[in-house]
Amino acid sequence: MIRQHQEEAAAASAAAALAAATEASLEAERDRERHLLHDLGDAHSSGVSGDIKFQQDLESANLGSLTPRGDAAESIKQEFLFPFIV
Repeated sequence: MIRQHQEEAAAASAAAALAAATEASLEAERDRERHLLHDLGDAHSSGVSGDIKFQQDLESANLGSLTPRGDAAESIKQEFLFPFIV
């Protein structure tokens, strides 16, 4: 009877340790996701402001007509930029 009680206590302790380790691992994963999302948001924000600055520079240099418009611009975005955004 004592041996069974000790085995049950050891099993409960192991289960608690496993649960704590799992929770710590999940929390670490959530932290990594939060940091990645934050970094992605920063990169997107700086990229958008960079795009706006680039467009303003083109317009101020009177080169706006060289900027792709419409379908051509969308094609360029999908072909060259999309793989880096995702």
